[in-house]
Amino acid sequence: MNAAADRESRQAIARGLAAALDAALAPGASSQEFAAAREVASLLELDGLSHLLDAIAPHVGSGWPAEVEPAIGRVLRMAARCAAAGELEEFSDAERELDSLAEQLGDIEWHHAPSQAGVASAIPTIGAHAALADLPLADEASAALARRVRLSSPAAAALRAALDWIGGESGPRWPLSLEADDSALDVRCELLDGAGLRPAHEVLAAVEGSLGPAPSSAPQSGIRREWIVRVPVISGRANFIMLEQGDLRLAVPAHAVLRMQLASRVNAEADAAPRGAPLLAPLAPLASARADGPVLLLALGLKRAWLRTDRLVWRLPAEECAPIPEAVALGLARAVITEDGTVYAVADPGTLLAGVALPDSLPPPALIPARSRVAPPAPPPRAFTPEAPVQVSAPAEPAHVSAPVAPPPVIAPVANDTEELDEHSVRPLGEPAPDQVAVASLGARRALVAEDSFTARVFLTRLLEQQGFEVLAVERAAELDACLSRGPWHLLCVDVELPDARGEALLRSVRDRAPAGTPLVALLRDEEDAAAASRAGVSRTLRKPVSRESLEHMLARAGLARDAKP
Repeated sequence: MNAAADRESRQAIARGLAAALDAALAPGASSQEFAAAREVASLLELDGLSHLLDAIAPHVGSGWPAEVEPAIGRVLRMAARCAAAGELEEFSDAERELDSLAEQLGDIEWHHAPSQAGVASAIPTIGAHAALADLPLADEASAALARRVRLSSPAAAALRAALDWIGGESGPRWPLSLEADDSALDVRCELLDGAGLRPAHEVLAAVEGSLGPAPSSAPQSGIRREWIVRVPVISGRANFIMLEQGDLRLAVPAHAVLRMQLASRVNAEADAAPRGAPLLAPLAPLASARADGPVLLLALGLKRAWLRTDRLVWRLPAEECAPIPEAVALGLARAVITEDGTVYAVADPGTLLAGVALPDSLPPPALIPARSRVAPPAPPPRAFTPEAPVQVSAPAEPAHVSAPVAPPPVIAPVANDTEELDEHSVRPLGEPAPDQVAVASLGARRALVAEDSFTARVFLTRLLEQQGFEVLAVERAAELDACLSRGPWHLLCVDVELPDARGEALLRSVRDRAPAGTPLVALLRDEEDAAAASRAGVSRTLRKPVSRESLEHMLARAGLARDAKP
Protein backbone atom coordinates (compact mmCIF):
# COMPACT_ATOMS: atom_id res chain seq x y z
CA MET A 1 0.00 0.00 0.00
CA ASN A 2 1.48 3.34 -1.03
CA ALA A 3 1.70 6.35 1.32
CA ALA A 4 -1.39 8.03 -0.10
CA ALA A 5 -3.49 4.91 0.32
CA ASP A 6 -2.15 4.40 3.85
CA ARG A 7 -3.01 7.96 4.81
CA GLU A 8 -6.48 7.62 3.32
CA SER A 9 -7.02 4.43 5.31
CA ARG A 10 -5.97 6.12 8.58
CA GLN A 11 -8.26 9.05 7.84
CA ALA A 12 -11.17 6.68 7.22
CA ILE A 13 -10.49 4.88 10.50
CA ALA A 14 -10.30 8.18 12.40
CA ARG A 15 -13.53 9.43 10.83
CA GLY A 16 -15.22 6.09 11.55
CA LEU A 17 -14.19 6.21 15.21
CA ALA A 18 -15.41 9.80 15.52
CA ALA A 19 -18.75 8.89 13.94
CA ALA A 20 -19.16 5.89 16.26
CA LEU A 21 -18.41 8.03 19.32
CA ASP A 22 -20.77 10.80 18.18
CA ALA A 23 -23.59 8.25 17.93
CA ALA A 24 -22.71 6.42 21.16
CA LEU A 25 -22.43 9.56 23.32
CA ALA A 26 -25.39 11.48 21.94
CA PRO A 27 -28.37 12.10 24.25
CA GLY A 28 -30.67 9.08 24.01
CA ALA A 29 -28.05 6.82 22.44
CA SER A 30 -29.04 3.16 22.20
CA SER A 31 -27.15 0.32 23.81
CA GLN A 32 -26.33 -1.02 20.33
CA GLU A 33 -24.72 2.28 19.28
CA PHE A 34 -22.71 2.40 22.51
CA ALA A 35 -21.59 -1.23 22.13
CA ALA A 36 -20.40 -0.50 18.59
CA ALA A 37 -18.20 2.38 19.80
CA ARG A 38 -16.72 0.25 22.57
CA GLU A 39 -15.90 -2.48 20.06
CA VAL A 40 -14.14 0.00 17.73
CA ALA A 41 -12.06 1.39 20.62
CA SER A 42 -11.09 -2.13 21.64
CA LEU A 43 -10.14 -3.18 18.08
CA LEU A 44 -7.95 -0.08 17.73
CA GLU A 45 -6.30 -0.90 21.09
CA LEU A 46 -7.12 2.50 22.53
CA ASP A 47 -7.05 1.26 26.11
CA GLY A 48 -7.65 4.61 27.83
CA LEU A 49 -10.72 5.27 25.70
CA SER A 50 -11.98 1.73 26.30
CA HIS A 51 -11.66 2.13 30.07
CA LEU A 52 -13.54 5.43 30.00
CA LEU A 53 -16.34 3.96 27.90
CA ASP A 54 -16.59 1.08 30.38
CA ALA A 55 -17.06 3.61 33.20
CA ILE A 56 -19.76 5.46 31.23
CA ALA A 57 -21.59 2.29 30.14
CA PRO A 58 -23.89 1.90 33.22
CA HIS A 59 -25.72 5.11 32.24
CA VAL A 60 -26.59 4.19 28.65
CA GLY A 61 -30.32 4.57 28.03
CA SER A 62 -31.08 6.55 31.20
CA GLY A 63 -29.63 9.95 30.30
CA TRP A 64 -26.16 11.20 31.11
CA PRO A 65 -25.77 12.30 34.75
CA ALA A 66 -24.16 15.69 35.30
CA GLU A 67 -21.07 14.01 36.74
CA VAL A 68 -20.53 12.07 33.50
CA GLU A 69 -21.11 14.92 31.05
CA PRO A 70 -17.63 16.52 31.43
CA ALA A 71 -15.98 13.23 30.44
CA ILE A 72 -18.36 12.84 27.49
CA GLY A 73 -17.64 16.38 26.35
CA ARG A 74 -13.90 15.71 26.53
CA VAL A 75 -14.20 12.57 24.39
CA LEU A 76 -16.37 14.28 21.78
CA ARG A 77 -13.92 17.18 21.42
CA MET A 78 -11.06 14.73 21.03
CA ALA A 79 -13.08 12.80 18.45
CA ALA A 80 -13.69 15.97 16.41
CA ARG A 81 -9.98 16.81 16.37
CA CYS A 82 -9.17 13.20 15.54
CA ALA A 83 -11.50 13.28 12.51
CA ALA A 84 -10.14 16.64 11.35
CA ALA A 85 -6.53 15.46 11.57
CA GLY A 86 -7.24 12.01 10.16
CA GLU A 87 -5.10 10.43 12.91
CA LEU A 88 -5.67 8.48 16.14
CA GLU A 89 -2.87 10.14 18.12
CA GLU A 90 -5.38 12.39 19.83
CA PHE A 91 -6.56 9.34 21.80
CA SER A 92 -3.37 7.30 21.98
CA ASP A 93 -1.43 10.28 23.41
CA ALA A 94 -4.06 10.86 26.11
CA GLU A 95 -4.08 7.33 27.59
CA ARG A 96 -3.16 8.53 31.10
CA GLU A 97 -5.76 11.33 31.11
CA LEU A 98 -8.53 9.01 29.93
CA ASP A 99 -7.57 6.37 32.49
CA SER A 100 -7.74 9.03 35.20
CA LEU A 101 -11.22 10.10 34.09
CA ALA A 102 -12.32 6.46 34.07
CA GLU A 103 -10.97 5.99 37.60
CA GLN A 104 -12.79 9.07 38.89
CA LEU A 105 -16.10 7.85 37.49
CA GLY A 106 -15.44 4.35 38.76
CA ASP A 107 -15.00 5.65 42.32
CA ILE A 108 -18.59 6.89 42.31
CA GLU A 109 -21.24 4.43 43.42
CA TRP A 110 -24.49 5.01 41.60
CA HIS A 111 -27.94 4.47 43.03
CA HIS A 112 -31.00 4.44 40.81
CA ALA A 113 -34.16 6.24 41.85
CA PRO A 114 -37.40 6.36 39.82
CA SER A 115 -38.34 9.72 38.35
CA GLN A 116 -41.88 11.07 38.05
CA ALA A 117 -42.18 9.35 34.68
CA GLY A 118 -41.15 6.02 36.19
CA VAL A 119 -37.73 6.08 34.52
CA ALA A 120 -34.76 5.28 36.74
CA SER A 121 -32.25 8.08 37.09
CA ALA A 122 -28.70 7.60 38.35
CA ILE A 123 -27.63 9.30 41.57
CA PRO A 124 -23.89 9.50 42.27
CA THR A 125 -23.03 8.63 45.87
CA ILE A 126 -19.95 8.43 48.02
CA GLY A 127 -19.39 7.03 51.49
CA ALA A 128 -19.59 9.36 54.47
CA HIS A 129 -16.09 8.18 55.38
CA ALA A 130 -14.79 9.84 52.20
CA ALA A 131 -16.39 13.17 53.12
CA LEU A 132 -14.93 12.93 56.64
CA ALA A 133 -11.65 11.30 55.62
CA ASP A 134 -9.20 13.58 57.46
CA LEU A 135 -11.42 14.45 60.45
CA PRO A 136 -11.23 12.62 63.81
CA LEU A 137 -14.15 10.37 64.75
CA ALA A 138 -15.19 9.71 68.33
CA ASP A 139 -15.12 5.91 68.33
CA GLU A 140 -15.22 2.78 66.21
CA ALA A 141 -19.03 2.86 66.14
CA SER A 142 -18.91 6.26 64.42
CA ALA A 143 -16.17 5.04 62.05
CA ALA A 144 -18.19 1.94 61.12
CA LEU A 145 -21.26 4.08 60.53
CA ALA A 146 -19.26 6.42 58.28
CA ARG A 147 -18.16 3.42 56.19
CA ARG A 148 -21.72 2.14 55.88
CA VAL A 149 -23.68 5.33 55.14
CA ARG A 150 -23.71 6.68 51.61
CA LEU A 151 -24.52 10.27 50.65
CA SER A 152 -25.29 11.91 47.36
CA SER A 153 -22.28 13.78 46.05
CA PRO A 154 -23.89 17.20 46.72
CA ALA A 155 -24.89 16.15 50.26
CA ALA A 156 -21.37 14.89 51.00
CA ALA A 157 -19.87 18.13 49.72
CA ALA A 158 -22.34 20.20 51.75
CA LEU A 159 -21.61 18.21 54.92
CA ARG A 160 -17.89 18.72 54.61
CA ALA A 161 -18.26 22.40 53.71
CA ALA A 162 -20.54 23.03 56.70
CA LEU A 163 -18.14 21.30 59.09
CA ASP A 164 -15.26 23.34 57.70
CA TRP A 165 -17.20 26.59 58.03
CA ILE A 166 -18.25 26.15 61.64
CA GLY A 167 -14.98 24.47 62.64
CA GLY A 168 -12.97 27.57 61.81
CA GLU A 169 -9.39 27.73 60.58
CA SER A 170 -8.04 25.16 63.03
CA GLY A 171 -10.75 22.59 62.39
CA PRO A 172 -12.51 20.52 65.06
CA ARG A 173 -10.80 20.04 68.41
CA TRP A 174 -13.14 17.27 69.50
CA PRO A 175 -13.79 14.02 67.59
CA LEU A 176 -17.00 13.90 65.61
CA SER A 177 -19.79 11.61 66.81
CA LEU A 178 -22.13 10.11 64.20
CA GLU A 179 -25.67 8.74 64.33
CA ALA A 180 -27.88 7.72 61.41
CA ASP A 181 -31.08 6.01 60.40
CA ASP A 182 -32.33 5.22 56.90
CA SER A 183 -33.16 8.88 56.23
CA ALA A 184 -30.50 11.12 57.76
CA LEU A 185 -26.95 11.28 59.07
CA ASP A 186 -26.36 13.44 62.14
CA VAL A 187 -22.81 14.61 62.90
CA ARG A 188 -22.24 15.99 66.38
CA CYS A 189 -19.46 18.58 66.22
CA GLU A 190 -18.01 21.63 67.92
CA LEU A 191 -18.97 25.16 66.92
CA LEU A 192 -15.78 27.24 66.91
CA ASP A 193 -16.62 30.03 64.47
CA GLY A 194 -20.09 31.58 64.61
CA ALA A 195 -19.38 33.50 61.40
CA GLY A 196 -19.50 30.17 59.57
CA LEU A 197 -23.12 29.46 60.49
CA ARG A 198 -24.70 31.45 57.67
CA PRO A 199 -22.58 29.96 54.86
CA ALA A 200 -23.08 26.53 56.45
CA HIS A 201 -26.82 27.20 56.35
CA GLU A 202 -26.64 28.02 52.65
CA VAL A 203 -24.82 24.85 51.62
CA LEU A 204 -26.93 22.59 53.81
CA ALA A 205 -30.25 24.14 52.78
CA ALA A 206 -29.34 23.44 49.14
CA VAL A 207 -29.40 19.67 49.89
CA GLU A 208 -32.27 19.77 52.45
CA GLY A 209 -29.84 19.47 55.36
CA SER A 210 -29.97 21.31 58.67
CA LEU A 211 -27.87 22.35 61.65
CA GLY A 212 -28.56 23.48 65.17
CA PRO A 213 -27.34 23.28 68.78
CA ALA A 214 -27.06 19.79 70.20
CA PRO A 215 -29.31 19.01 73.17
CA SER A 216 -27.91 18.88 76.66
CA SER A 217 -29.07 17.01 79.71
CA ALA A 218 -28.52 20.12 81.85
CA PRO A 219 -28.73 23.90 81.33
CA GLN A 220 -25.52 25.41 79.99
CA SER A 221 -23.91 28.76 80.57
CA GLY A 222 -22.67 30.83 77.67
CA ILE A 223 -22.51 29.77 74.05
CA ARG A 224 -23.81 26.36 72.96
CA ARG A 225 -20.62 25.04 71.31
CA GLU A 226 -21.85 21.52 70.57
CA TRP A 227 -23.92 21.39 67.39
CA ILE A 228 -25.45 18.77 65.10
CA VAL A 229 -25.14 18.91 61.33
CA ARG A 230 -27.69 16.76 59.49
CA VAL A 231 -27.79 15.64 55.85
CA PRO A 232 -30.11 13.19 54.07
CA VAL A 233 -28.66 9.77 53.23
CA ILE A 234 -29.12 7.52 50.23
CA SER A 235 -31.31 4.51 50.96
CA GLY A 236 -33.16 1.95 48.91
CA ARG A 237 -36.42 3.88 49.13
CA ALA A 238 -37.17 7.39 50.31
CA ASN A 239 -38.92 7.63 53.68
CA PHE A 240 -41.64 10.14 54.48
CA ILE A 241 -43.73 11.21 57.45
CA MET A 242 -47.30 10.83 56.22
CA LEU A 243 -49.90 13.20 57.64
CA GLU A 244 -53.32 14.64 56.95
CA GLN A 245 -54.54 18.23 56.96
CA GLY A 246 -58.26 18.14 56.37
CA ASP A 247 -58.77 16.29 53.09
CA LEU A 248 -55.14 16.78 52.01
CA ARG A 249 -52.69 13.90 52.37
CA LEU A 250 -49.11 15.14 52.75
CA ALA A 251 -45.73 13.40 52.73
CA VAL A 252 -42.88 15.28 54.44
CA PRO A 253 -39.35 13.89 53.85
CA ALA A 254 -38.33 12.15 57.07
CA HIS A 255 -34.90 13.81 57.18
CA ALA A 256 -36.58 17.23 57.49
CA VAL A 257 -38.52 16.32 60.65
CA LEU A 258 -36.69 16.94 63.93
CA ARG A 259 -39.46 16.31 66.39
CA MET A 260 -43.13 15.41 66.78
CA GLN A 261 -45.40 16.08 69.72
CA LEU A 262 -48.92 16.94 70.78
CA ALA A 263 -49.65 20.62 71.31
CA SER A 264 -52.58 22.78 72.26
CA ARG A 265 -54.50 24.31 69.36
CA VAL A 266 -55.72 27.11 71.60
CA ASN A 267 -53.57 30.19 71.10
CA ALA A 268 -51.36 28.17 68.76
CA GLU A 269 -49.29 31.14 67.67
CA ALA A 270 -48.51 32.04 71.27
CA ASP A 271 -47.63 28.41 72.02
CA ALA A 272 -45.18 28.28 69.10
CA ALA A 273 -43.18 31.36 70.11
CA PRO A 274 -41.55 29.97 73.29
CA ARG A 275 -40.70 26.78 71.40
CA GLY A 276 -38.22 28.71 69.28
CA ALA A 277 -39.89 28.49 65.87
CA PRO A 278 -42.89 30.04 64.09
CA LEU A 279 -46.10 28.18 63.34
CA LEU A 280 -46.74 27.55 59.64
CA ALA A 281 -50.17 28.14 58.14
CA PRO A 282 -51.70 24.78 57.15
CA LEU A 283 -51.80 24.03 53.42
CA ALA A 284 -55.40 22.89 53.78
CA PRO A 285 -58.02 23.78 56.41
CA LEU A 286 -57.71 21.61 59.51
CA ALA A 287 -60.75 19.44 60.10
CA SER A 288 -60.27 18.31 63.68
CA ALA A 289 -62.01 20.21 66.46
CA ARG A 290 -59.83 18.63 69.15
CA ALA A 291 -58.22 20.87 71.74
CA ASP A 292 -54.87 19.18 71.15
CA GLY A 293 -53.27 18.02 67.93
CA PRO A 294 -50.01 16.69 66.52
CA VAL A 295 -47.32 19.09 65.33
CA LEU A 296 -44.00 18.51 63.55
CA LEU A 297 -40.84 20.54 63.96
CA LEU A 298 -39.33 20.99 60.49
CA ALA A 299 -35.78 22.08 59.69
CA LEU A 300 -33.93 23.44 56.67
CA GLY A 301 -30.46 24.79 57.32
CA LEU A 302 -30.83 27.10 60.33
CA LYS A 303 -34.56 27.59 59.76
CA ARG A 304 -37.12 25.96 62.06
CA ALA A 305 -40.92 25.97 61.96
CA TRP A 306 -43.83 23.98 63.37
CA LEU A 307 -46.45 22.34 61.14
CA ARG A 308 -49.89 21.48 62.52
CA THR A 309 -51.77 18.40 61.34
CA ASP A 310 -55.08 16.69 61.93
CA ARG A 311 -53.48 13.26 62.03
CA LEU A 312 -50.05 11.66 61.78
CA VAL A 313 -50.50 8.50 59.77
CA TRP A 314 -47.13 6.72 59.90
CA ARG A 315 -43.56 6.84 58.68
CA LEU A 316 -43.53 5.00 55.36
CA PRO A 317 -41.30 4.36 52.34
CA ALA A 318 -42.84 5.49 49.05
CA GLU A 319 -42.10 5.86 45.35
CA GLU A 320 -42.54 8.84 43.03
CA CYS A 321 -45.77 8.91 41.02
CA ALA A 322 -47.86 11.31 38.96
CA PRO A 323 -48.68 14.56 40.82
CA ILE A 324 -52.12 15.19 42.33
CA PRO A 325 -53.87 17.95 40.33
CA GLU A 326 -55.53 19.58 43.35
CA ALA A 327 -52.19 19.60 45.19
CA VAL A 328 -50.35 21.13 42.23
CA ALA A 329 -52.61 24.17 42.64
CA LEU A 330 -51.13 24.53 46.15
CA GLY A 331 -47.59 24.46 44.77
CA LEU A 332 -47.01 20.75 45.51
CA ALA A 333 -45.77 19.43 42.17
CA ARG A 334 -44.54 16.04 43.41
CA ALA A 335 -46.39 13.02 44.76
CA VAL A 336 -45.50 9.60 46.11
CA ILE A 337 -47.40 6.34 46.36
CA THR A 338 -47.11 3.82 49.21
CA GLU A 339 -47.21 0.04 48.95
CA ASP A 340 -50.93 0.02 49.72
CA GLY A 341 -51.60 2.36 46.79
CA THR A 342 -52.29 5.54 48.78
CA VAL A 343 -51.03 8.71 47.07
CA TYR A 344 -49.61 11.64 49.06
CA ALA A 345 -48.54 15.07 47.85
CA VAL A 346 -44.91 15.79 48.75
CA ALA A 347 -44.38 18.90 50.88
CA ASP A 348 -40.73 19.75 50.23
CA PRO A 349 -38.88 21.43 53.12
CA GLY A 350 -37.79 24.29 50.87
CA THR A 351 -41.41 25.02 49.92
CA LEU A 352 -42.73 24.75 53.46
CA LEU A 353 -40.00 26.93 54.99
CA ALA A 354 -39.58 29.41 52.13
CA GLY A 355 -41.07 32.28 54.11
CA VAL A 356 -39.37 31.50 57.42
CA ALA A 357 -36.63 33.95 58.41
CA LEU A 358 -33.18 32.98 59.57
CA PRO A 359 -32.44 33.42 63.27
CA ASP A 360 -31.68 37.08 63.96
CA SER A 361 -29.30 36.24 66.79
CA LEU A 362 -26.28 34.02 66.20
CA PRO A 363 -23.13 33.29 68.21
CA PRO A 364 -20.31 35.79 67.66
CA PRO A 365 -17.77 35.02 64.91
CA ALA A 366 -14.84 34.01 67.10
CA LEU A 367 -15.94 31.79 69.96
CA ILE A 368 -12.44 30.63 70.83
CA PRO A 369 -9.25 32.59 70.00
CA ALA A 370 -7.02 30.68 67.59
CA ARG A 371 -4.05 30.70 69.97
CA SER A 372 -6.06 28.94 72.67
CA ARG A 373 -7.38 26.16 70.46
CA VAL A 374 -5.48 23.35 72.12
CA ALA A 375 -7.18 19.99 71.77
CA PRO A 376 -8.68 18.82 75.07
CA PRO A 377 -8.96 15.14 75.97
CA ALA A 378 -11.56 13.36 73.86
CA PRO A 379 -14.91 13.20 75.65
CA PRO A 380 -16.19 9.73 76.57
CA PRO A 381 -18.61 8.09 74.11
CA ARG A 382 -22.13 9.20 74.72
CA ALA A 383 -25.52 7.95 73.69
CA PHE A 384 -26.94 9.93 70.81
CA THR A 385 -29.78 12.31 71.50
CA PRO A 386 -31.56 14.08 68.66
CA GLU A 387 -31.43 17.73 67.89
CA ALA A 388 -33.59 20.01 70.00
CA PRO A 389 -35.61 22.84 68.45
CA VAL A 390 -33.26 25.61 67.39
CA GLN A 391 -31.82 27.61 70.26
CA VAL A 392 -30.22 30.42 68.29
CA SER A 393 -33.22 32.60 67.55
CA ALA A 394 -34.19 34.09 70.89
CA PRO A 395 -35.18 37.62 69.85
CA ALA A 396 -34.20 39.21 73.15
CA GLU A 397 -30.52 38.40 72.74
CA PRO A 398 -28.60 40.84 70.53
CA ALA A 399 -25.38 38.92 70.00
CA HIS A 400 -25.41 35.42 71.42
CA VAL A 401 -27.51 32.60 72.79
CA SER A 402 -28.87 33.21 76.25
CA ALA A 403 -27.90 31.06 79.20
CA PRO A 404 -29.39 28.90 80.41
CA VAL A 405 -31.08 27.79 77.19
CA ALA A 406 -34.68 26.89 77.87
CA PRO A 407 -36.12 24.06 75.77
CA PRO A 408 -39.65 24.22 74.38
CA PRO A 409 -42.40 22.95 76.64
CA VAL A 410 -44.33 19.81 75.78
CA ILE A 411 -48.08 20.20 76.03
CA ALA A 412 -49.48 17.13 77.78
CA PRO A 413 -51.71 15.06 75.47
CA VAL A 414 -55.38 14.63 76.31
CA ALA A 415 -56.56 11.35 77.72
CA ASN A 416 -58.51 10.02 74.72
CA ASP A 417 -55.89 10.45 71.99
CA THR A 418 -54.39 6.96 71.92
CA GLU A 419 -55.24 6.39 68.25
CA GLU A 420 -54.13 9.84 67.12
CA LEU A 421 -50.34 9.60 66.97
CA ASP A 422 -49.45 5.97 66.31
CA GLU A 423 -45.70 5.52 65.75
CA HIS A 424 -44.64 9.11 65.45
CA SER A 425 -45.44 10.84 68.68
CA VAL A 426 -41.67 10.96 68.95
CA ARG A 427 -39.05 11.97 66.44
CA PRO A 428 -37.94 9.29 63.94
CA LEU A 429 -34.15 9.49 64.52
CA GLY A 430 -33.59 8.58 68.18
CA GLU A 431 -35.79 9.58 71.09
CA PRO A 432 -36.47 12.89 72.88
CA ALA A 433 -33.53 14.03 74.97
CA PRO A 434 -34.06 15.39 78.48
CA ASP A 435 -33.87 19.01 77.34
CA GLN A 436 -36.30 18.26 74.50
CA VAL A 437 -39.00 17.03 76.83
CA ALA A 438 -39.06 20.14 78.95
CA VAL A 439 -37.06 19.54 82.09
CA ALA A 440 -38.65 22.63 83.56
CA SER A 441 -36.72 22.64 86.83
CA LEU A 442 -34.21 20.65 88.81
CA GLY A 443 -37.15 19.25 90.77
CA ALA A 444 -39.04 17.99 87.73
CA ARG A 445 -39.95 14.29 87.76
CA ARG A 446 -37.96 12.42 85.14
CA ALA A 447 -38.49 8.90 83.86
CA LEU A 448 -36.11 6.75 81.82
CA VAL A 449 -37.76 4.10 79.61
CA ALA A 450 -35.90 1.26 77.86
CA GLU A 451 -38.16 -0.60 75.42
CA ASP A 452 -37.27 -2.07 72.02
CA SER A 453 -40.82 -2.14 70.63
CA PHE A 454 -41.47 1.20 68.94
CA THR A 455 -45.21 1.08 69.60
CA ALA A 456 -44.86 0.05 73.25
CA ARG A 457 -42.17 2.70 73.78
CA VAL A 458 -44.32 5.45 72.28
CA PHE A 459 -47.45 4.68 74.26
CA LEU A 460 -45.68 4.18 77.60
CA THR A 461 -43.87 7.48 77.03
CA ARG A 462 -47.16 9.23 76.41
CA LEU A 463 -48.84 7.64 79.44
CA LEU A 464 -45.98 8.79 81.66
CA GLU A 465 -46.11 12.30 80.18
CA GLN A 466 -49.80 12.40 81.05
CA GLN A 467 -48.76 11.63 84.63
CA GLY A 468 -46.46 14.66 84.68
CA PHE A 469 -43.11 12.99 83.89
CA GLU A 470 -40.46 14.22 81.49
CA VAL A 471 -39.45 11.08 79.63
CA LEU A 472 -36.31 9.93 77.87
CA ALA A 473 -36.93 6.73 75.89
CA VAL A 474 -34.27 4.43 74.45
CA GLU A 475 -34.37 1.01 72.80
CA ARG A 476 -31.05 -0.69 73.63
CA ALA A 477 -29.22 -1.59 76.83
CA ALA A 478 -26.13 0.32 75.69
CA GLU A 479 -28.19 3.51 75.40
CA LEU A 480 -29.82 2.82 78.75
CA ASP A 481 -26.42 2.38 80.36
CA ALA A 482 -25.18 5.69 78.94
CA CYS A 483 -28.31 7.54 80.09
CA LEU A 484 -28.31 6.28 83.68
CA SER A 485 -25.54 8.75 84.54
CA ARG A 486 -27.69 11.66 83.32
CA GLY A 487 -29.86 11.56 86.41
CA PRO A 488 -31.45 12.16 88.71
CA TRP A 489 -34.15 9.76 87.53
CA HIS A 490 -37.32 9.36 89.55
CA LEU A 491 -38.51 6.24 87.69
CA LEU A 492 -36.80 3.55 85.58
CA CYS A 493 -38.94 1.35 83.31
CA VAL A 494 -36.94 -1.44 81.65
CA ASP A 495 -38.11 -4.11 79.22
CA VAL A 496 -36.82 -7.52 80.31
CA GLU A 497 -35.87 -8.40 76.71
CA LEU A 498 -33.75 -5.77 74.93
CA PRO A 499 -31.85 -6.48 71.68
CA ASP A 500 -28.40 -6.37 73.33
CA ALA A 501 -29.18 -7.53 76.89
CA ARG A 502 -31.96 -9.46 78.58
CA GLY A 503 -33.33 -11.20 81.58
CA GLU A 504 -32.07 -11.28 85.12
CA ALA A 505 -28.59 -10.01 84.23
CA LEU A 506 -30.01 -6.89 82.59
CA LEU A 507 -32.25 -6.01 85.53
CA ARG A 508 -29.48 -6.64 88.08
CA SER A 509 -27.12 -4.39 86.11
CA VAL A 510 -29.65 -1.54 86.04
CA ARG A 511 -30.53 -2.00 89.71
CA ASP A 512 -26.86 -1.93 90.74
CA ARG A 513 -26.10 1.22 88.72
CA ALA A 514 -29.21 3.18 89.68
CA PRO A 515 -29.05 5.41 92.80
CA ALA A 516 -30.42 3.75 95.90
CA GLY A 517 -34.17 4.18 96.24
CA THR A 518 -34.86 4.81 92.53
CA PRO A 519 -37.99 2.82 91.63
CA LEU A 520 -37.17 0.17 88.98
CA VAL A 521 -40.08 -1.29 87.03
CA ALA A 522 -39.71 -4.39 84.85
CA LEU A 523 -41.81 -4.43 81.66
CA LEU A 524 -43.04 -8.00 81.13
CA ARG A 525 -44.28 -9.99 78.15
CA ASP A 526 -44.97 -13.33 79.84
CA GLU A 527 -44.37 -15.52 82.88
CA GLU A 528 -40.76 -16.18 81.88
CA ASP A 529 -40.08 -12.43 82.07
CA ALA A 530 -41.85 -12.31 85.44
CA ALA A 531 -39.61 -15.10 86.75
CA ALA A 532 -36.49 -13.25 85.59
CA ALA A 533 -37.66 -10.09 87.37
CA SER A 534 -38.29 -12.05 90.55
CA ARG A 535 -34.84 -13.63 90.46
CA ALA A 536 -33.31 -10.16 89.98
CA GLY A 537 -35.17 -8.90 93.05
CA VAL A 538 -37.37 -6.46 91.06
CA SER A 539 -40.82 -6.41 92.63
CA ARG A 540 -42.42 -3.62 90.61
CA THR A 541 -43.67 -4.87 87.25
CA LEU A 542 -46.01 -3.82 84.45
CA ARG A 543 -47.48 -6.28 82.00
CA LYS A 544 -47.44 -5.21 78.35
CA PRO A 545 -49.36 -3.67 76.76
CA VAL A 546 -49.32 -1.22 79.66
CA SER A 547 -52.72 0.21 80.53
CA ARG A 548 -53.34 3.58 82.11
CA GLU A 549 -54.99 1.94 85.12
CA SER A 550 -52.08 -0.41 85.86
CA LEU A 551 -49.57 2.43 85.50
CA GLU A 552 -51.51 4.72 87.82
CA HIS A 553 -51.81 1.91 90.40
CA MET A 554 -48.05 1.23 90.28
CA LEU A 555 -47.19 4.92 90.56
CA ALA A 556 -49.49 5.33 93.53
CA ARG A 557 -47.84 2.42 95.37
CA ALA A 558 -44.41 3.90 94.59
CA GLY A 559 -45.40 7.33 95.88
CA LEU A 560 -45.18 8.80 92.38
CA ALA A 561 -48.82 9.60 91.66
CA ARG A 562 -49.44 12.70 89.56
CA ASP A 563 -50.13 14.94 92.59
CA ALA A 564 -47.16 13.61 94.59
CA LYS A 565 -44.29 15.97 95.42
CA PRO A 566 -40.98 15.14 93.66
